[in-house]
Amino acid sequence: MAGANKVAPITQAYFRHINGLFDLKNVYPMPSCAIVEAIDILHHHYQELKNKITQEQIEEAQHGRK
Repeated sequence: MAGANKVAPITQAYFRHINGLFDLKNVYPMPSCAIVEAIDILHHHYQELKNKITQEQIEEAQHGRK
């Protein structure tokens, strides 16, 4: 649980950024390597999730609901 509490602000900042609420540069003007890596990992997994959902929607449209 303590680990989740440590990354929660980074996760919130990332999702607020991608939703256009603010620029990450305002929150992390001089990010550490760990912050950059955490945001990179979040972005990668978020993109993978979006791709998976899109692929599932395409398959459902082509073959009907499973």
